[in-house]
Amino acid sequence: MENDILEKAIKAREEYLKNNPHLNDYQKEIDDILDKTRTEDRMSVISLMTTGKLLELQKKLMELNGMLVKNG
Repeated sequence: MENDILEKAIKAREEYLKNNPHLNDYQKEIDDILDKTRTEDRMSVISLMTTGKLLELQKKLMELNGMLVKNG
């Protein structure tokens, strides 16, 4: 049962990356970091990485908003 779920998740990830190749480098970064992480710490690491990317996105959105306000 668990193997079926894992296989289905891996196939979905592969399909997603196939349709979004610009994310391959980020997936490689995730894989490299998780390869060096203890199993019990993996969810914490993924959470930290996701938070970091969300903060980067927020910064870019704030920059874009500033540009729009300046030019609007």
